[in-house]
Amino acid sequence: MSEPAPSLDWSHAATDIPSSGRAYTQSATPEECAGIARALGLIAVKRLDAAYKIRPLGKGRFRLEGPLSAEVTQACVVTLKPVDAKLTLALDLDFCPELENPHTTVDDDLEVSQLPEVAPIENGRLNVGEVAFETLSAGLDPFPRSDGAAFEWQDPKDSGAKPNPFAVLAKLQQPDGTKDGDH
Repeated sequence: MSEPAPSLDWSHAATDIPSSGRAYTQSATPEECAGIARALGLIAVKRLDAAYKIRPLGKGRFRLEGPLSAEVTQACVVTLKPVDAKLTLALDLDFCPELENPHTTVDDDLEVSQLPEVAPIENGRLNVGEVAFETLSAGLDPFPRSDGAAFEWQDPKDSGAKPNPFAVLAKLQQPDGTKDGDH
């Protein structure tokens, strides 16, 4: 069973965002960093910071933009040694009311990849902490390697002899001496 996503209390009431927008800076606490590390299977999250702006778009929608930076330690997929990484990722999405489907009036010629990421406004709040967690999760290297780590696998069935390209053809021959496909 996987660890539930930790809660970063980086939410803002939609009613607190002025028409000109508002800038915020957030930093995860040591306890939040430890929870994120557990949830993502990391050795450590040393730092998680964000500096972002939220501005209204009209019709109850809001735009979130700004950098998310982190220092994490992952396990090397080959040696399991710690691999440190510094990440700078973009918080870049729209918040819209829960029941609104933001893509119902989208031009048919647009591709899905061109549409903005969207998060719901739940109970009048914009949950930037959840967006930050998901952005960090998606931005991690899925196969971190320590310097010089190389995976050298050898088939245990391999006897060390050079592969014979005709061996595969021989396996296709049926027990009665006919080739596969001959009847």
